[in-house]
Amino acid sequence: MHPGGGDIIGYRHRRFILKLLGGDDTGTKAPCRLAARLNVHDGIVTDRIVEGNRWQHVALTADPENGQRRMRLFLDGNQVAEGLTTKWSE
Repeated sequence: MHPGGGDIIGYRHRRFILKLLGGDDTGTKAPCRLAARLNVHDGIVTDRIVEGNRWQHVALTADPENGQRRMRLFLDGNQVAEGLTTKWSE
């Protein structure tokens, strides 16, 4: 889900990576899937919902939950994916 790039957002000593995964064999055409990774083990991905040729707002949250993080991915204010980390460490 992550190789080949993505936009990196830093928070303390963590890197959150957001990436669009193309909807065709070359990985370049819309609609795309939106993927987010918190580390090499934990990530979430949407179905093919990101349309081309328009602005969209993306948000990622990572809330503490029992020593892990509950990840939620939002597109234009609507939650589109959720997952719990498995290898998180502070």
